[in-house]
Amino acid sequence: MTYDCELVTNKNSSNSRRAFTLIEMMMVISMFSVIMGIVYAALRTNDVYNGLIQIQVDLYRQNQRALSSISEELKKSNLATRVTIQDGAGVNNTDIIYFQLPIGLDNNYNIIWGADGTNNYYARYRLDATAAFLLRDILAAGLTPAAGTGQQKAYRIIDLQFADSALDASVPSGSIRITSTAQRQSPDKHNITLSNSALVYLEN
Repeated sequence: MTYDCELVTNKNSSNSRRAFTLIEMMMVISMFSVIMGIVYAALRTNDVYNGLIQIQVDLYRQNQRALSSISEELKKSNLATRVTIQDGAGVNNTDIIYFQLPIGLDNNYNIIWGADGTNNYYARYRLDATAAFLLRDILAAGLTPAAGTGQQKAYRIIDLQFADSALDASVPSGSIRITSTAQRQSPDKHNITLSNSALVYLEN
C-alpha cells in the first residue's frame, strides 16, 4: 500500500514538472517575440532615418549645383545695366534671370559684353516646363534662343527665386540673392523639400 502511494505521488510530481516546463517555454517564446519586434522596429526606424538623411544630402547637393552654376557667371556681370530679373515669369511663378558677361576688350579697352564668346548674347537661367531641371540658355541679341539652349545644370529643382535691392530691401546694394528649392519623394511617398540661398556680389 505504501508502494502504491509512492507511485501515485511520483506520477503527479512528473506531470507537475512537465506542465511547468511548457509554461516556461511559452513565456520564453512570447518574450523572444516581443524582443524581436522591438529589434525589428529599431532597425526599421534606423533605415528610414538613414534614408531621409541621404535624401537631404541629395537635395542639398542639387541646390548647391544650381547656386554655383548661376553664381560663377552672374558675379561677373553688371547689375545696373546687364542683368534682368523677370519676377514670377517662369513656370509655377518661378523667376527667370538673364545677363551679359565680359567677353573681351575692344580697341579702346572698353568691355565687350555678351555670352559664350559672342557679342550681345545673353546667358539665361530658368526652370524647365516640368519644374524639375535648372536650365541654362543662350539668347541672341534679340533675346531669341541660340546655340546652347537648354543645358541642364541641376536636377530636382522645383523653385528658383532672384532678388536685388529693388525687389527686396533686405538685399544689399550691388548684390543678388538666389534661392533654389529642391524636392524629392521619400520611399513612403512623402515630398521632402529643401531650400538654400546664396548672396552674389557683382564684380562690375
